[in-house]
Amino acid sequence: MVLLQFGTAIEFSERVSYFGIASNLISYLTKVMHEDLSTASKNVNYWSGTTTLMPLVGGFVADAYTGRFYMVLFSSFVYLMVNLLFPPLMNALNILL
Repeated sequence: MVLLQFGTAIEFSERVSYFGIASNLISYLTKVMHEDLSTASKNVNYWSGTTTLMPLVGGFVADAYTGRFYMVLFSSFVYLMVNLLFPPLMNALNILL
């Protein structure tokens, strides 16, 4: 039961993060990073493709090498670390720019 609640919480937070980033990424790239619109849209397409294909890569690695539960634990740890460490890093980089 705990694993089901953990999986549901991870999936919910992943969806909220994905759609939150997707809805603001073009604006961020054009206004904050000063990219032109064509480069920003190209980068958003790369990001979208990468986020679509990464579950397939993770599934392959889990099936071939690590096992499902270890891969879920590892990817959840990476997800948590990125969400905790990346925003302060981006704020520090924006201050330097």
